[in-house]
Amino acid sequence: MKCKNCEFELNQKDDFCRECGAKNIRERTTLKRLFSNLLNALGWDSNFFVTFRMLLYQPHIVFKEYINGTRKKHANPFAFFAISLAASLFVFNHYSEDLIELSTITIPQIEIEQKTNSEYLKTAKTTNVLGYKNQAEFTKAMIKFQIKY
Repeated sequence: MKCKNCEFELNQKDDFCRECGAKNIRERTTLKRLFSNLLNALGWDSNFFVTFRMLLYQPHIVFKEYINGTRKKHANPFAFFAISLAASLFVFNHYSEDLIELSTITIPQIEIEQKTNSEYLKTAKTTNVLGYKNQAEFTKAMIKFQIKY
């Protein structure tokens, strides 16, 4: 068996080349292995899920342990933030139209300042909110702006 970098003769048990120091890779590269290496390079490993679960149920313990030096047990905070941000952006962009639709649904109130529903709805349709026809249109514009930026 020869080193793939310097062609130095290697033993089967050698993990590194004695001549150039390159790692001796014995297994074949597969798509699964490439994907796994990419996720590891980005900081995505089992610690991500452990940290996520603990942040949901016991955030004070995660902060206390991390500040006190227990770092191997939890995901890197910057990698955790980057992965969480990317996942949330993907979800928000994928469901942006549904989010806009849900955020513009208004629930009519029975009485507002001693007005009946019909009187309130008549005034709500004609009310100007910062140049928009009504509150629903303003909310829709704000949500679109938030999703875009």
